[in-house]
Amino acid sequence: MNMSSNILRENIEAMEDIELLRRWHAESFADHARVIAQEELARRGLDTRSDKLNSLIAEENGSMKAFKSKKRKAWAGNAVVIGGAVVGISLSKILGITLFIPAVLGFLSFFVIVKIDQRLRARNKFFGGLGVIFVEDFPFKGILAVELGHVLWGALGVSLYLSGFLDSSEIQISTYALIEAGIFLTLVIFYLIRPGWLSILFLIAYHCAAIYELNAAMNNLHEFSRPARDALERGYITHALFHGIALFGLVWFLCLLFAKERRLAETNTGL
Repeated sequence: MNMSSNILRENIEAMEDIELLRRWHAESFADHARVIAQEELARRGLDTRSDKLNSLIAEENGSMKAFKSKKRKAWAGNAVVIGGAVVGISLSKILGITLFIPAVLGFLSFFVIVKIDQRLRARNKFFGGLGVIFVEDFPFKGILAVELGHVLWGALGVSLYLSGFLDSSEIQISTYALIEAGIFLTLVIFYLIRPGWLSILFLIAYHCAAIYELNAAMNNLHEFSRPARDALERGYITHALFHGIALFGLVWFLCLLFAKERRLAETNTGL
C-alpha cells in the first residue's frame, strides 16, 4: 500500500499544471489520490478556480497555434527553397553563366546581410532602416539579397563593357539604360534605409515597368545577328526572372505589413 501511494504521488507530481487542474475539476481522482492531488496543488500554489484552468487552457491553445504556425512557415520555407533549387537548376542548363553570376552574387549578398544583421542585433539594432527600424526577418533580407544580386550583376556588366572587355558592335549600352540602372540603385538604397509602404510600392512599380520594357525588347531581337540575339535573349530572360522574383517577394512583404498594421489596429480598438 505504501509503495502504491509512493508511485501515485510520483505520478501526480510529474503532471503538468494544466493536466493536474483538469483532472481535479473533472473529479477523476479517487479519494486517496485526491488528497495527494490537493497537497500537490497547494505545494505549487495553483488556484483551483475554473477561471484559472480556462486561462491555462487558453495559454496552451495560444502556444499550440504559435507552434503550428511556425511549423507551417518552416514547411513553406522548405518548399520554396526546394522549388527554387529545382527551377534554378533547370534554368541554369538553359541560361548557363548568364544566370549563374547574378545568382551567386545574390547568395553572397544574403550571406553578408545575415552576418551584418547578427552583429547589429548583438548591439540591439537591426539591419533595416539604418539599424533603427525593425522589419520582418526573411522577406526583407531575401528581397534585398535578390535586388543586390541584380544590381551587382548590372554593375559588373557595365564595368566590363566600359573597360572594353565586352566588345560588340551590335550590343550597346545606351544613356537611357544607365539612367534606368541609377534609378534602380536609388530605389534599392531607399528600400534599405526606409523599408516600408512607400519604398516597396516604388520598387513594385519599377519592376512592373521593367518587365513591360523587357517584353518589348524581346520582340525586337530579330534585328540582331544570331550570336548577339542569343546573348541578349539569355540576358533578358535572366533580367525578367530576377524582376519576377523581386516582385513576388515585395508583394508578399506588402501583405505582411498590411496584416501587421491590421492586427495593431484591432489591438488598439480592443484597448
